[in-house]
Amino acid sequence: MKVGIIGCGAIANIIASNMVPEKNGINIKYFFDKDIERAENLASFAGGVAVINLEDMLDDVDLVLECASPDSVKLLAPKILEKGIDMIIMSIGAFMDKNFHDETYELAKRNNAHIHLPSGAIVGLDGIKAVADFGLKEITLVTRKSPKSLGMDIDTTEILFEGKASEAVKEFPLNINVAATISS
Repeated sequence: MKVGIIGCGAIANIIASNMVPEKNGINIKYFFDKDIERAENLASFAGGVAVINLEDMLDDVDLVLECASPDSVKLLAPKILEKGIDMIIMSIGAFMDKNFHDETYELAKRNNAHIHLPSGAIVGLDGIKAVADFGLKEITLVTRKSPKSLGMDIDTTEILFEGKASEAVKEFPLNINVAATISS
């Protein structure tokens, strides 16, 4: 299986570092990032090819793994799904936009493509979904982040946000996938 990766940051590096094509038949061949240098560095490390344009990999992949951002999902997923290519989307927050969610799933269905949304950091996601069927109305999630990951230079604990997951995703799109996953 040939795979293309969108977003060549920390998550993509972890995945590329742990893939053993000889064992699992997965060949991460293409790397795309708005920062071409990051794509080139990861491609060089993983023995793949960095592409400047997303379209340069779409005719040669079976699956695209998105590791970039909710904005990237909204911009690029339609192009990928229109070609009937399956996707694994890490930036689940993009689907907090109900219109985008519905349009994207319809597009995938029309083109016989599949969208996979990994549960990631939520070990008990199946349990939460099972309880939801019995009337679960609300979940309270407390998330702690290092100030650096939020672009802040502070050394005290502060509450930065209280509210709904759909609002948190808008405020912190790169840092709140757990809330988005639980909410959907």
